[in-house]
This record gives sequence, structure tokens and C-alpha cells, in this order.
Amino acid sequence: MTATVPVMEAVLRRVADTLIERSAELDELDAALAGGDHGRNLAAVARRLRERAPALAALPLPEALAAVAELLEREGSGAAAHYYAVFLAAMAPLVPVEPKRAADLLPGFEAGMLALERAGAAPPGGKSLVDVLHALQRALAWYGEGTDRERVEARLMAAAGHAMHQTRYREAKWEPAAGLGPRSIEHMDAGACSAALILGAVLDALDAR
Repeated sequence: MTATVPVMEAVLRRVADTLIERSAELDELDAALAGGDHGRNLAAVARRLRERAPALAALPLPEALAAVAELLEREGSGAAAHYYAVFLAAMAPLVPVEPKRAADLLPGFEAGMLALERAGAAPPGGKSLVDVLHALQRALAWYGEGTDRERVEARLMAAAGHAMHQTRYREAKWEPAAGLGPRSIEHMDAGACSAALILGAVLDALDAR
């Protein structure tokens, strides 16, 4: 396991740094649809994630994901932190200790998506972080068996980026943004953006290793 510890720590730190660095941008996006605090809420818990990165990285991957979910639920604020926690908590038990292919994550993604539905998150297409996660689930099902790592990563990023940008053209299906009706169109969703940023940070950290 010692060989995987620095990789996991690098991933956690890159995710945390990305959310902190882009918090103002996420708040600006969120202000058009909700309270304008999506970035600040995630940045606050990201700072705790960065502090705990060495300890979390020492855990097997399923346990590390479960611990991150617990951290998000316990110390995060806002709907996004809660839904990320729900997703990771459901995903964790189904993730291999050492995934060999992207497809190894698919059962966990499927469990996470089901948990989000049960938790009352917006459905796919409802202009939220779920849109990006759903796109990644589909991409894993289509391309996850591939052995060309760069190509698989490019497919995942393309799926996430497309889903994120598509939220601009959709009407919000979550509160309070749903109350805006058609006025929510032409605004990109902050949650979709943070989900795409998280994926990019994970892949950047892995590529650096």
C-alpha cells in the first residue's frame, strides 16, 4: 500500500487546492441561481480536506472515500457538500482497493447515483452536479473498459465538460433555482462546474504521477 499513499495524498490535495482557488468563480455562478455561496462552502471543507490528506491517504481507497464523505457531511455546509457526501458514501463500499481500469469504478458510480435519487437530488437534466456525475457514469459504461489511459481520461473530461456546459441551456429543477423557471436558463450551474473541476483535479494529479 505504501506505493499508493503519495498518489492518494496528491489527488486529495489537488482537489482541495482547486476548490479553494476557484471558489470565487463558483460563487459568481451560484449567485445567478441561488445564494452565491457554493464556492465558499466547498472551499471551507476543502481546507479541512487538505489538512487531513496525509491521514486519509494512508487508508485503503474504499475507507478513504468513506472518510471524505463523513468529513463533507460533518463539516460541510450547503446542499452540494451534502450531495457529494451522499454520493461518496454510497460509492465507497463498491470501489476496489486498487482499481485497474476506469470501469472498475462503475458499480460505485451506479450506487452513488441511486443514493442521490433517494436523497432527493435533482434528476439528470435538472441543472445540477448530478448532470456531470450522470455523464461520467455513462462514459464509464461506454469507455471504461479501454486500456488507453489517455483516451479514457479524455473521454471522461469531454463528457464532464459537455454536461457542465449543457446546464446553461436547461431549466433548473432544484430549489430555490426552480422558482426562477425559464429565467434559470442561460446560467451555468455552479454544482456542475465544481463536479467537472473535481474530475479535472483528480486526473491532473494522477497524470502528474
